[in-house]
Amino acid sequence: MSTVDKSILFQTLTSPINALLDEPEIAEISDSAHKLTFPRFVRLMLYLCLKGLVSLRSLHSEMQNRPQNFTRAKLITCGVSTISDAFARYPAALVQKLYQWLLAQVPLPEVDEFRELGRVAICDSSLFPIMIRAFWAVYKKHAHGLKMHLCLSLNAMLPVCFLITNGKRDDRKGLHELLETGVTYIADRGYIAFNLFFEIVQLMAFFIIRSRKNLCYQVQRTLTVTLPEAAHYIFLAVTDELVIFERDHHRQVYRRISFRTRQKLFILLTNRFDLTTYDLIKLYCFRWQVELFFRYLKQTLQAKHLLNLSETGVAIHFYLVLIAHLLLVIYKYQQQQLFLLRQEEHQQLREEQGKKQTSTSTAFKSTEDFVAAMGKTIPNYFKITKHQRQAIRDALLQRTSQLELVFI
Repeated sequence: MSTVDKSILFQTLTSPINALLDEPEIAEISDSAHKLTFPRFVRLMLYLCLKGLVSLRSLHSEMQNRPQNFTRAKLITCGVSTISDAFARYPAALVQKLYQWLLAQVPLPEVDEFRELGRVAICDSSLFPIMIRAFWAVYKKHAHGLKMHLCLSLNAMLPVCFLITNGKRDDRKGLHELLETGVTYIADRGYIAFNLFFEIVQLMAFFIIRSRKNLCYQVQRTLTVTLPEAAHYIFLAVTDELVIFERDHHRQVYRRISFRTRQKLFILLTNRFDLTTYDLIKLYCFRWQVELFFRYLKQTLQAKHLLNLSETGVAIHFYLVLIAHLLLVIYKYQQQQLFLLRQEEHQQLREEQGKKQTSTSTAFKSTEDFVAAMGKTIPNYFKITKHQRQAIRDALLQRTSQLELVFI
């Protein structure tokens, strides 16, 4: 039997990151802990994340009760204090670099919907309550919590960067530290600030941000609005104007788009003048994907159970969880490609269904139909459901050659 046949699912899942951990720059890091080195620490934490364990004590309990599992996964066993010390011993920048390396080598195609729009990212933040007192994570007088500021790439449907702060940190200051040149940032009303807008413009980046109703402005020019036939009954009273806001000391010209849907008024501000009105509305509709990802991060990946309460430890924990998510996405994509190669008839059926969905999507009957159609443009291998997560968790220590996990 070959080596591949003897490998278990955990080794198959972690094979992309193992190649990076074996690089001399990582493997030969000078460390006083000869037993729990950095590569061993990362593999052990990935086992915890993929197995669905919620604490270091749960991991240590499995080490004591099921040592054969760690032998089979080629992992070391150690005490809780040894693992906890590793969160303080290794810098978060090292784990961040590991995630960025893996992200750059992901064999996943970009989403076709955004290929011609450049780099597009959704920005938002989410609060993670902390029950135990943590002095750096100040939120309220009798409650502590940290805030995760996240940029989710629409091109790859994966998080590209995040920032961990205390719960009181302003969202606009969080975005300020995450800005990059050439990226279009999509955000909600909490990011309205003319100084931030000007900084994005100076950085040669872009934004699509929902605005409040009470901002006074002067119309410089009214643009022609063209919507497809299918969207005429969904988006009503659509306007597209070039405006200057009275409270903007920089006197920058921005684009203001307003429309009504489901008897609710939406106002979008942007500095992207090359896109059509409909393209900008569609891009903002994808903002909900970051909310879905936060829910997936907290509930499915169990990231709300923090493994370490230090500021560095929390950042390391989140990067390890994101690495685990990326490994799951890679595995699901590979399994789908293998399945489609073996099932030509099924592939033809999927293509026919895709054509039917494309033809029927030209007639939206409601806002829900429009949002559902937007969601179908995102390949489903980016989405790991709870049932798929459970199936992988149950089969984590089984031989890969004996598994028949099919992700359609």
